[in-house]
Amino acid sequence: MSISNRLRNKIKQAKKYEESGDREQAPEAYREVARLMKAFAKKAVSKDAENRRIEKAKSFLNLAKKIESGEHEVGDSGSEPKPAMDSLPDEYRQMVNSLKFSSDITLEEIGGLEEAKSDLLLTYGIQLAKKPQNVSVEGWKNVLLFGPPGTGKTLLAAAVSNHLNAAFFNVKASDLLSKYFGETPKLISALFDVARGEADQGFSVIFIDEFDALSQKRGSRSETNAERRVVSTILAELDGLSEKGEDEAVLNIGATNAPWDLDNAILSRFQKRIFIPLPDYRARKDIFRLNLEGNGIPVEADHDRLAENTEGFSGRDISRLCTEAVSTMVKEKNNDIPEVIGEGINAISGYELDVEPLTYRDFERALEEVDVALEDAKELNERYRNFSNSGQ
Repeated sequence: MSISNRLRNKIKQAKKYEESGDREQAPEAYREVARLMKAFAKKAVSKDAENRRIEKAKSFLNLAKKIESGEHEVGDSGSEPKPAMDSLPDEYRQMVNSLKFSSDITLEEIGGLEEAKSDLLLTYGIQLAKKPQNVSVEGWKNVLLFGPPGTGKTLLAAAVSNHLNAAFFNVKASDLLSKYFGETPKLISALFDVARGEADQGFSVIFIDEFDALSQKRGSRSETNAERRVVSTILAELDGLSEKGEDEAVLNIGATNAPWDLDNAILSRFQKRIFIPLPDYRARKDIFRLNLEGNGIPVEADHDRLAENTEGFSGRDISRLCTEAVSTMVKEKNNDIPEVIGEGINAISGYELDVEPLTYRDFERALEEVDVALEDAKELNERYRNFSNSGQ
């Protein structure tokens, strides 16, 4: 287990002892947290991050002493030192914490996108690797994923956070705007501030989807002062990630289906831009395999044939198609379910579904139900490719 994971687990354990009022176990656990934090400080990728972790180790050690002396009351929750977040209003803290997730998806579970996976790992590998003495190598802290909807941008960000054992903040820009319109700049700053605090225990990955909703191009007549403040705040935070050593362990991934709508100044802050295209034949075959394996239902349909007949489909479209094919087969084999339900909850609880191997016919019928505008999808995919090639 990595030291960052051991540290997080030990902090959780110490807090449980403290909240349960255990004056013997809590101090000992917090001393172990301090020891791990000091060891983790030695692995920091910048001097600022190292000093901050050392100070946090001292605060945990001080907390242990106060619990032993009776100066600190046990049985209270939330006493872990959080210097980076002390000034945040509770509602902002709660909102940001609700956006933090633990991801268990791996890159191997994502069909296709081999080039994008390699680009992401190389990007963050260069950023986080130890540099030779007196050698300065600039990494990329801000990465933009762009491409058609449903091509796996969120899955890629979640998998990267899992590989880094990072705290994963999964944010939809539209949610922030709709829930906290007028206070969005404060919430954006709170998000990055909390992520910096989490980075003291490892790494943080901030994933912001629908990034274009936060940062439309400036200068239009309809632009408001509130929208200008949002863009200014984003610029300040992205510049902070790029330039401040204290933010070395905070990584930002933006995603958009409309990169051409992004403000030019914000677009320039994303040092690395990765095109996430519609899956090609090989990727579609892989996505079918990943979606159909493990459900316990035999598949007699040829994956090659399925891939050949779904050109222009996104990964999400293929997932929907597989779900619809299974559903179609199950409904056909179990059309007496409405009558069984009419007999009561005990009857349906004891009913066992009848299934049979999936055939290509099941997928043909599913294709009639899954609506995909293929020509529009292919045309849009080409527009993304042109945007990528233009270097805009």
